[in-house]
Amino acid sequence: MKYAVLSLYAATELLLKWPLMQQDWRLVALPHPNETELCGEQEFRGGHCPSIGLGQARQRLRDELDIKVPGPAKKAIDHLIQHRNRLQHFEMTAQVEMVKARTEKVLSFLLDFVHDHLRRFLDPSQTEHVDEQLAVVRDVLHEMETFVATRMQLLQSRLQGAGPVVECPECGQGAAVVEAYETTTRCLFCHSSWDSEAAGRVYADPWGIASYEAGKQGGDDPVLNCPECDLRTFVRDVKLVGAVSPVDFCFNCAEQFATMGLCHNGCGTPAREDFCPECHGILFSRFD
Repeated sequence: MKYAVLSLYAATELLLKWPLMQQDWRLVALPHPNETELCGEQEFRGGHCPSIGLGQARQRLRDELDIKVPGPAKKAIDHLIQHRNRLQHFEMTAQVEMVKARTEKVLSFLLDFVHDHLRRFLDPSQTEHVDEQLAVVRDVLHEMETFVATRMQLLQSRLQGAGPVVECPECGQGAAVVEAYETTTRCLFCHSSWDSEAAGRVYADPWGIASYEAGKQGGDDPVLNCPECDLRTFVRDVKLVGAVSPVDFCFNCAEQFATMGLCHNGCGTPAREDFCPECHGILFSRFD
């Protein structure tokens, strides 16, 4: 599975960078470390020059060629980048179910990307080769779509009898079950699991960016203290499987809150009234 993820990452990076290279190779090239000037074109074409990564390629496609990656595909690619980094740099393993579910989404995007955008940057011989490879990709995609659909169908009875269900941060399937006070959120599809606090954080902030900025720069932390159980497991706008609208949700006690404001005292705690219980006690103790 490790090499499947690494190969998919490399293929996705190449396909997204190809239109940029055909437009202007300098859109892809980067300076050598500790240098400010780009290498020459011959050096770049020979593979001796650093180049942008997948995330930068996506941004430059949008900025330079007005080619936008749709939201669901962007999310799938973000997960591909994350798992590639884990596997390559930390030797972490990946569940087969998770890899297949994520790969399905990326391959589906790549088929559309080639059809909608890549062909105009190919010459006839390249087009013929790409068409041959796409036939293979379609077969693989069909196999993975069948696997995901069959597995989700087999899980339906267990999911319907379980507690609240959210989209799994690892595989992207609506199969992560949050049982109240069970301390562990588990995905029935890919078997990933987290304790209550980790589940809330990975759901709300899978890359850890918002939490880092909150700690360093004083931004809003996406995970707050729950007004029901008082653990730091409260997340806003959670999309529960089968629910019509997002709700504020606790990944520990599984309590759902239709509307929940923040304490008016500025502590940042969700509160049903104007003040959270702790601030209310502090503010009004003087009148006792």
